[in-house]
Amino acid sequence: MKHQSVNYQTLEAVIHSASHKHRKLSLTSNIARLWNRIVESIIAINELKIYSLTSRSGIGYWVIYDPLLARRVFFNSEAEVREWLDRRYYE
Repeated sequence: MKHQSVNYQTLEAVIHSASHKHRKLSLTSNIARLWNRIVESIIAINELKIYSLTSRSGIGYWVIYDPLLARRVFFNSEAEVREWLDRRYYE
């Protein structure tokens, strides 16, 4: 019987140690995930928002909202949007 109790104690120590390591890794990975979400949110806040809309009269148009400049730019076609984005990127 003594031999069995030693084995249970050893097994319990191994499980406790593995559990502690898992909690440590889990905490670290949770902190890393939280940090990544914060960074992604900050980046997303500053990204351009591009919308394709239709007027009441049925005419389609495009709107780009730039949160850094707090302004909207309107376009009549997707081609105009692409040209504006290209110019903006290379300027």
